[in-house]
Amino acid sequence: LEDVNDEIESTIADIEHITKMAVTLESAHRRYRDKKTNDTLFALSILSAIFLPLQFATGWYGMNFTTMSELEWDWGYSYFKCVMFCIFLTSVVSILLFSSGCLS
Repeated sequence: LEDVNDEIESTIADIEHITKMAVTLESAHRRYRDKKTNDTLFALSILSAIFLPLQFATGWYGMNFTTMSELEWDWGYSYFKCVMFCIFLTSVVSILLFSSGCLS
């Protein structure tokens, strides 16, 4: 009967050990999932930081105001494209500088 008792205690100890391993594995998986979610949100934030100013400028010039002098210029469309490119370039450079630690 003592052998059976020792075997039961050994089995209970093994079950506790496996339970602790399962909890550790679950927390590791949760950390991995959280990191993956954070990386995805970071990438979406970068894209938003680049394209939001461009979308604002496109919305502003797309309102068809009659008092905007740029609409009557011969080079008005080229001016708009240059402004959009400058906004895009400024966004990308500022994000690169910020991520490298120069602006923080």
